[in-house]
Amino acid sequence: PTDLAGLNADPAKRPDVVGNSYACPPDEGCAPETLRVAVDNLRAAGVFMAVSAGNEGRDGCASVVNPPGTYDSAVSVGAVDAVDRVAGFSSRGPVTADGSSRRKPDLVAPGVSIRSSVRGGYAVSSGTSMAAPHVGGAVLLLWSALPALRRDVDGTERLLEQTALPLSAIDPCGGDGAGQVPNNTWGYGRIDALAA
Repeated sequence: PTDLAGLNADPAKRPDVVGNSYACPPDEGCAPETLRVAVDNLRAAGVFMAVSAGNEGRDGCASVVNPPGTYDSAVSVGAVDAVDRVAGFSSRGPVTADGSSRRKPDLVAPGVSIRSSVRGGYAVSSGTSMAAPHVGGAVLLLWSALPALRRDVDGTERLLEQTALPLSAIDPCGGDGAGQVPNNTWGYGRIDALAA
């Protein structure tokens, strides 16, 4: 971060969490590696990246296809409804766009019929763009309650994964078996800020 003139850089003023509710598809000029260095560097700097997994789940497995949701350094978030059913639109792994077969999403959070602010007031929306901010908010709550954890992205991600609520149903993707945790449908499960 710099001052308004673009001078006096001060890395201590970097954000704690970046929430990404977008994708960077090929038709917008992005290739699988386009954002990788930036996302990897943010994680290395202790900035937690909560990223929407995407809304291509109706296309089936291997539907986490666009950066930054495909990256290992980003925590990709799928969507569940009010009774912890994975939303039909929520993208599923494995990641095949970069040939990694990486398991995604990492976690899920509420993303169906979420009340959110819009220009001029409030509206109800659904999508993984509604789910990812829940994870970013949980991280900020954790870092407020446990200051020693601040900027420890690896430790924070592990804590969220270990305390997530595993869900009962999965759509088997990428060779996932029944009861496998993590899996390519809901990752480690639905976040639980209080448990974390």
